[in-house]
Amino acid sequence: MASRVPVLIVGAGAAGLATSALLAKYGVRSMLIEKRREVFIYPKARNLSFRSLEILRGLGLSDQVHAVADGVSGMVVKPTLNSVDQAPAMDIDAIFAPFVGLSPEPPAQYCPQSKLEPMLLADTRRRGSEVRYGTEPRA
Repeated sequence: MASRVPVLIVGAGAAGLATSALLAKYGVRSMLIEKRREVFIYPKARNLSFRSLEILRGLGLSDQVHAVADGVSGMVVKPTLNSVDQAPAMDIDAIFAPFVGLSPEPPAQYCPQSKLEPMLLADTRRRGSEVRYGTEPRA
């Protein structure tokens, strides 16, 4: 079925969903298509920068994101996979220290994509944007 829309967004990951919601916020009609049949349920991308958090705040999603978010996820080093001994692989606080105070948002937060995408999808649909899963573009 052929459709004409001002903006076609291909890919319903976090970037595509946020783009659709932002366009709708400013009155631009769009259609978002995704080849997957549903929202991805497994965590992929995990950490959001303060700039991403600012965009989500602009969409009115700040409270929802902060409700499920946590501090930044870190990595650990273990002598062996089955070892109980572990140590941090890096100093997360030192990495993000230069960014403290640059934004009203924290420098980074842990919010897995599997939690973020459903929030963005609901917001996009609430704003009246069309989202089609199980759909691929054809030239």
